[in-house]
Amino acid sequence: MKSGLVSLLQNESTISAITSQVYITKAPQTATVPYIVLELTDTEEFGSLDGTGSLRRVTFAIDCQSDRSVEAETLGAAVRVFIDDFTGAAGSFTIDAVNLSQELSDYDPPKDASDKGTHTVTLLVDIFYQDT
Repeated sequence: MKSGLVSLLQNESTISAITSQVYITKAPQTATVPYIVLELTDTEEFGSLDGTGSLRRVTFAIDCQSDRSVEAETLGAAVRVFIDDFTGAAGSFTIDAVNLSQELSDYDPPKDASDKGTHTVTLLVDIFYQDT
């Protein structure tokens, strides 16, 4: 599902107008802002009695990051509007439902002598799909 979510976010025009950079777990130090970082935080499997596959729930933290708060918020809003209640294809996966459970914002101060820290808008989403 990670690759499907990356593909889904990179190919959405309102998101790609802001950034096409979507990373898994962490962004490289050389990444230019803004960008998105996906982190898988939880999974749950709901077994099927008929053997045709099972429903899976995966929870992702989608971090929308920038060195400017307005840009992080704009990217977060674009992702939120697009992903909340999404159904359909995500790469080779078919998403049955997406539920936005929480939205948070944070600021990390600079780690060097610059005055640019990192603003983050985090969306916690539950994605349900059939595992075949």
